[in-house]
Order: sequence, then C-alpha cells, then structure tokens
Amino acid sequence: MIKNIFSPLAVIIVVFILIRVVVGGGGTDIVNDTKNEVVIDNANMRLDSKISDTSYAANSAIGNNINTQSESRENQDVSVEKTEYEIGWCFPDEDLGQSDHDFMKQLVADWSEYTGRAYAKSTAVIFEDNYHFENNEFVSPYQELSEEELESRAKGDDKWAKIAFIQLGSFFQIDSMRHVANELLVSGASYHALNFLIRDKLVSAKAAYRKTKDVKLSREHLIDAVAYLFIALEDYNDLALVTYVANVSSDELLSEQLNPQWLLQGFDDEISQRYKELTDNIARKRENNGIDVERAPPEVKQLFSRVLASFYRSDRNVIEQLNDFKTISSADLSVSPCTERHIERLVKIENQ
Repeated sequence: MIKNIFSPLAVIIVVFILIRVVVGGGGTDIVNDTKNEVVIDNANMRLDSKISDTSYAANSAIGNNINTQSESRENQDVSVEKTEYEIGWCFPDEDLGQSDHDFMKQLVADWSEYTGRAYAKSTAVIFEDNYHFENNEFVSPYQELSEEELESRAKGDDKWAKIAFIQLGSFFQIDSMRHVANELLVSGASYHALNFLIRDKLVSAKAAYRKTKDVKLSREHLIDAVAYLFIALEDYNDLALVTYVANVSSDELLSEQLNPQWLLQGFDDEISQRYKELTDNIARKRENNGIDVERAPPEVKQLFSRVLASFYRSDRNVIEQLNDFKTISSADLSVSPCTERHIERLVKIENQ
C-alpha cells in the first residue's frame, strides 16, 4: 500500500516531529564553558531520529523519496480530466495525472540530488532502515569512516563526503565543518550547508549571551542567521525554515531573552547589509571558480507551500516577522493562493 505523502495530516505530524528533533533531545548545542568555545551537538544537527513512516514520508515530499502515486491514485484512470500542469497545482496527488506527476517527481528528485539533500546516519542508528534517511545511498559510504578520515575526504573534491561531514563531524572539527559548509554553499549543494550555518549562528548567539549576558554580540549572530535563512528561502529550503522557526519558537533563550521578534526589531538595514555581504561574497567566489548554479524549479516552490502553510498555523508570528524583511531578498513568505488552500485544509483537519 502506497502512502499519501502529501496528506495535510502528515504535514502536521512531520512539523511537530521535526521541531522535537531540531530543538529537543537534550538541547541544540553544547557549550564548552572551560574554553568559552561554541560547539555543536551534531547528533541534533541532523534529522536522523527514528521517525514514523507517515511523518518522514511527508518530510521527504520535496526530496528523492516522492512516491509515484498516492493510495488514492493507485487505480486512477490517467485519462480523466486534470489540472493543466502549466497553470499550477497545489495537491499533486489530486491535481496531476500520472504523466505530469511522474514529471514533477523526477524534477524534484534531480533538484534534491543537486542541492545535496541526503541524510547521513550516526553510529547510533547505522542499522536503521534507509526509509527514514532520505537519499542515504549518496552518503552511506562515509558513515563508518573515522572522524579523521571523513574530514580528510571532505577537504577534497568529494561532494558527498562534504555533506556527510557537516552532519557527522564532531565538535572538535567545528572550524573545518564551517569551512566545508561554505564550500558547499558556493558550489550549489546548499541544502544541509545552509541548515548547518543557520544553526551554527543560533548556537553562537546563545553561547555569547551565556558568556556575557549582553545581547549585542548575540544580535550580530542572529542577523547572520536571518541573512543565511533568506539565502536558503530563495531556493525554498524547507529544512532551513524548520530549523529557524523551531528554534526561535521553542528554545528557551531564543524564544525569550534572545527572541528575534524584539531583538531584531528596527534592524532591517543591518540584516539587508549582511545579506548583501554574504551574497556578494558567494557570487564572487562562484565567478572566480567558474561556477554557475541552478535555481529551484517551480515544482519545489509548489511543494514548499505546504510547509509554509503549517507554520502559518503554528508559528504565524515568526513567519510574519520574516515576511516583514521581504525587501531583503527575492524570497517570498506571503500567503499565496496555494498556501491558502493548504491552510484551509489544515483548518478543516484541526476542526474535525
């Protein structure tokens, strides 16, 4: 039996579980108080917890594990009237016929591979079924390497070694992980790279506050985090949005003393300037290395609308603050007609 991966109920479940994974399980970071260094608990840097089949399938909807068709489409006559592909769709299992659904699936799978959307397994879950770790086959050869060997491979030209490293590296390798994440971002394999960089800045904001009790340096880190987030949102990086929203809405410090909703109020120009600095630097490195990156296809944006709808229901204030920064980049978090359709369906489910 094939699951309906685009089910609104599944979206609700996955967002809840992703938030628990991103901010739960003993915290999102480790702070070395002796050395006053920021280190990251990489077990929580990844979405590699044991997740229910239904919820993880929903999380994989913008990835390489899109099912060919949902249970409701198993016996569908593909000749029946369908939404014209070129005018847009919101619920692919309902709006698209077989050929268009397959076309969409392949485009999204290609994009996932290009951006490095592959989840690595830590040693604690190395024997778990790959179903819970989207596109694991790309990074599985690196999962049992020693930390030193993995870092060595990541410093070379191996894209998948780099992607595995920023998920599996130890906090003693944090500087190398930051360097590799930036390399991946420049190359276009930005899915986990931007998630890493955003989380690194959020962790740094908390560490700075714990050390000084002064929000000034923490604000600088939060400005960086938002700037990286807007780079991610230009290509509809759902993991980056989940990471940011989950942390600022659920983490004790980020939802209170360091809440961006008040700490960044009136700092639009600073965020815009930081975004420009980062994107100019990325563009310069790409030009110098002859790298021409692809942009997300419209299909990814359509699927992203369901994630955005879930957050409009659960954390609307966080999304609206981000939307207030819309002049920073081309990223759009407004309620599109498709997002509105997802919201309406979520409301119906909540009221059942």
